[in-house]
Amino acid sequence: MKSILNAAIAGATLSLLSLGALAQGPPNAPFAGQANMTCAKALSEAPKMDTELAVMAKSFDAAAAKLKKSPKDAKVKKAYVDDGTKYEQKIVHGANKLGPAIKYRAGLALCRLVLAVDSKNAPCAKDKSEIESIYKQMGRPIPQ
Repeated sequence: MKSILNAAIAGATLSLLSLGALAQGPPNAPFAGQANMTCAKALSEAPKMDTELAVMAKSFDAAAAKLKKSPKDAKVKKAYVDDGTKYEQKIVHGANKLGPAIKYRAGLALCRLVLAVDSKNAPCAKDKSEIESIYKQMGRPIPQ
């Protein structure tokens, strides 16, 4: 009687464990919302997810607005590039609350924006290259 009871408990435990494993989904499965996330969307979400980035985002957006008004002004370009580089470095290398999907997509977006104005910006060129190589090594397409 005791062995039948032990077998029943063992069977119930195994069935519960297997059901729990099925409920979790496959390991390393991407978060469903991240599959279609663009770099621009990640950049807009970053300050919402980590409020410490909001000040830098506001400064960068202000610099972008000034650049739009005066696209040929060297001082405005420099301010835009400096703000963008600082913001990108904080997102990619700084301590923040961002998950990898947001962090690297937002960083890639900022690198592209900064490099469009200053194609010789070394920190952004280096980070863009590294992020793209990571995506290639993982066998994933580079986010747009």
